[in-house]
Amino acid sequence: MIVGVIGSGSIGPDLAYGFVSAIAKDGGKVYLHDIRQEALDAGLARIRGYVFKALSRGKLSEKAAKAVEKALVPTLRAEDLAECEYVLEAATEDLPIKRRILANVERIVRPDCLIGFATSGIPRAEIARDAVHPERCFVNHPFYPAWRSPPVEVVGSEDAALTARMVATLERLGKVPIITADVECFAADDIFCNYVSEAARIVQEGLATAAQVDAIVHDAIAGGGPLNVMDLTRGNLLTKHCQELMRDAKTGSAWFEPPSILAEVGNGLWHNPKARGDGRYTPELAQLVLDRILAVLFARTLFVADNNICAPADLDWLSRMSLGFRAGPSELG
Repeated sequence: MIVGVIGSGSIGPDLAYGFVSAIAKDGGKVYLHDIRQEALDAGLARIRGYVFKALSRGKLSEKAAKAVEKALVPTLRAEDLAECEYVLEAATEDLPIKRRILANVERIVRPDCLIGFATSGIPRAEIARDAVHPERCFVNHPFYPAWRSPPVEVVGSEDAALTARMVATLERLGKVPIITADVECFAADDIFCNYVSEAARIVQEGLATAAQVDAIVHDAIAGGGPLNVMDLTRGNLLTKHCQELMRDAKTGSAWFEPPSILAEVGNGLWHNPKARGDGRYTPELAQLVLDRILAVLFARTLFVADNNICAPADLDWLSRMSLGFRAGPSELG
């Protein structure tokens, strides 16, 4: 199997490492493509770090490590993707750029190559609007950390056979595909981004500190706390972007307006790693925070279920596996 990953930034190297770990032993190959050498160098350094850590912990043999190194091919040339059976674009959340990349990929790859888009919220119909062969184009939304997190949300095409091939391809690459409807932010990020945004609003309003919110939420439902996850993923601006997508959707409203604090924190941190805030809280504060957080989780879960965006059982599994919740939203009580 020959696979291509476009983009050696925040998520591309992780995806490439996960894919190559799954297929290197069978003679597979993964191209990691970027237009900047410094991005490729940084991505390769990250992957080598993963390999070194796995070797040092005894989770990877020397033979397997050598197979991974041999099967991973960094390249500045998009033309190298010509032999791929599957190409995943993971370069950007900018829609016009995604469309330009897709146009270039379609020009290069073979007619039966599947094309995926790693996006947290842009509908497949928008990305593939101008595609020559939209039936082979799919949303493939991975989760952090992308190299080892099993779930991938998949928005299928109108071609059932190609959609089945896409699902089988992801399974061969070690993923667990979950089919969702083609709507803004799909299923899991509808839940997650609104959950994070409500946590941010609570801090912005001065009701509780970031440390208190994370402690309260983690103690109640696990997952590490929403703002702690933002620190791990540097996800504030992406969450803002997803809120704007949901706000501007046909089903949107001003309720989805992202709190301004997300942009203010930006790529910074909610928690100072050298001096974390005091997370202690009273039962009264916990009740106030949880009433708001759980209200959002339950409301968005009902929206996803009522609109047949994702099967409720799949959403519960997604929430446990990708968000780290102790139980899925429909199982909380």
